[in-house]
Amino acid sequence: CMAVGTFSSGMRSRFNFFAAMAFDFDVYCFDEVTAVGDGVFKQRSRELMRGLKERGKVVVLTTHNLEDLRGFADAFVLLRSGAGAKGGSRLERYGRLDELLYQYARLS
Repeated sequence: CMAVGTFSSGMRSRFNFFAAMAFDFDVYCFDEVTAVGDGVFKQRSRELMRGLKERGKVVVLTTHNLEDLRGFADAFVLLRSGAGAKGGSRLERYGRLDELLYQYARLS
């Protein structure tokens, strides 16, 4: 048995994902969960997140993976650094991925 503190960042991410699945929350937040692990983990985590959605749970997923956005998301949020009040960040919500990608492309 290994202490969690000795896990690599990828191992910690996978551990945290599966630990969260052991509880019945109304809202689940995952940060780049499909950016770590092998293909089997990525597929399994996507299946589990879809199952959460099917059960009426809210899943908040941060990702840079367009495949995950296209196949999973119902709404999209863009965080604009420096665009909010007093130079802080601002969240912008989009109903369609193409709208988000258009706005994102305009940032560069």
